[in-house]
Amino acid sequence: MVNKPKKILLTGGRSTIALELARQFKASGHTVYVADCKKLHICRFSNSIKKSFSTPSPRYYPDEFIEKLIQIIEENDIDLLIPTCEEIMYISGHLESFPKSCQVFCSSFDIIHELHSKWLFNQKVESIGLTVPKTQLVRNQEDLNRVDIAPPYVLKATYSRACQNLVLVEPNTNQPHIAFEPYNPWVAQKWIDGEKYCTYSVVHNGKIHAQAIYPVRFTVDGSSCITFEAIRHEKIFEWVTHFMEATKFTGQVAFDFIQQNDGSLYAIECNPRATHGLHMYTLEDKLPQAFFGENETVIKPKLGTQRQLAIGMAAFGWRQVNRKSDLPPFHKIFFNVKDVVFSKQDPKPFISMSFIFPMYWLTSKKYGISIAEAYTHDMEWNGDRLTTNQP
Repeated sequence: MVNKPKKILLTGGRSTIALELARQFKASGHTVYVADCKKLHICRFSNSIKKSFSTPSPRYYPDEFIEKLIQIIEENDIDLLIPTCEEIMYISGHLESFPKSCQVFCSSFDIIHELHSKWLFNQKVESIGLTVPKTQLVRNQEDLNRVDIAPPYVLKATYSRACQNLVLVEPNTNQPHIAFEPYNPWVAQKWIDGEKYCTYSVVHNGKIHAQAIYPVRFTVDGSSCITFEAIRHEKIFEWVTHFMEATKFTGQVAFDFIQQNDGSLYAIECNPRATHGLHMYTLEDKLPQAFFGENETVIKPKLGTQRQLAIGMAAFGWRQVNRKSDLPPFHKIFFNVKDVVFSKQDPKPFISMSFIFPMYWLTSKKYGISIAEAYTHDMEWNGDRLTTNQP
């Protein structure tokens, strides 16, 4: 058991994930701090946050980012650092730099990298005896021309997120032209049809302490989920349990699955960090216990619990109404399911979205990128340097 309340630092304060964790930890009696390289972010306005800190961009100033986190930890006597977004790649690469008095809740860079890389993850899954779709590494146009996978198959960058840089190659079509980067090769992977599922887990040294499973329904243009409903899926639970035991992973982790009509189950990708699946946990579930390894039985959200990202549904969900006949009615979810941000006890984060979301829209227009890319561009990791001095 936790002997006393902890001081917790969350990074990635722009995410609703960090907001959810902040509310959960505060409700459990802990003091929560948050950091992000965006000065304006959703957690800054939450009454669950003791103090918000601005950091340099982990992508563009990795050394300065780590130095700032160390300063925050030392000056505020932080007990636990929890990365929530892709800044975890930089944090995990500098675990030895943090004060010993502060636990960093993540695995080493080598373990996280193996799961973050779409190629290495595929190889890891296969090496422990689990089924994988046929996959090939594609470093250049010559490799692409030699792909030995019958269409349809997908091409995707090894380091990417939320279906960014994904190309579907269908039968009787020419190979696309890919702008390859030296640090970021691509993979070609056989297209798998079937039902899609996602998971979210909290793990200590390979033992699962919390897990949520949910089907993929409404999404941001086919990528990130914006609706969530807790289900039970024993085959997926067993898969994740086996994989975690094999890797001895510590931290938050999520998987994307496809199950075919014959029951065959494929893990397509892994996110070795927090994802929106944690939104299905209520305060009654006592999710924070999992971060301290207090619980003996796996904490699961109540079966049937539903949540939505209302701003995502308003911007993207309605577009899918006539595209997928198996979706539940849009209006039924939008007007009846609890939003992950809105809270009567903590209303300012919801209000802040009225000017924070346009900020990302303007960034997307400025750099000619999608809104999803604008959201992550200054903290993502695409296989390049981990430190300022790395060539």
